[in-house]
Amino acid sequence: MKNINLENWSSCKEDVATLIHKHWEEVAWYKDKMELDPIWEQYQKMSDAGVLQSFIVRDEAEAIIGYALFFVVPALHYQGHLAAENDIMYIVPEHRSANLGFELLNYCRVALQSIGVSVMALKMKSDNTFHSLMHQAGFDLMEYNYTKWIGG
Repeated sequence: MKNINLENWSSCKEDVATLIHKHWEEVAWYKDKMELDPIWEQYQKMSDAGVLQSFIVRDEAEAIIGYALFFVVPALHYQGHLAAENDIMYIVPEHRSANLGFELLNYCRVALQSIGVSVMALKMKSDNTFHSLMHQAGFDLMEYNYTKWIGG
């Protein structure tokens, strides 16, 4: 049985840190130009401010096997609405199934709705997609996001 919970960042940040490099190796672009180096203190500040929502997936032994982190902020173009923008979402390959991904998204949706979120947005890498899961979960394809390396 997998457990999905909204956890306090202080209690799950070490567990997220254990998976994030594996996640980065699998999906990151520009790895030859930018090394993974999260600003953990900023995540803590955002959690303390109520902006960061950390959804954690654990296995039967309570080991972390996935996460979905969202930033909940006022929708700047739509007064009176909150938006939840995902930062990262990951499930380790050996535990991936359409059902677990669907359960994670559904858990996030219910929890985010309960705090007044109107719109929930997720991004995915164009070379590592999960469109069928998003459609199954009732999401609409809304935008395209282009990236260009311009740094030194």
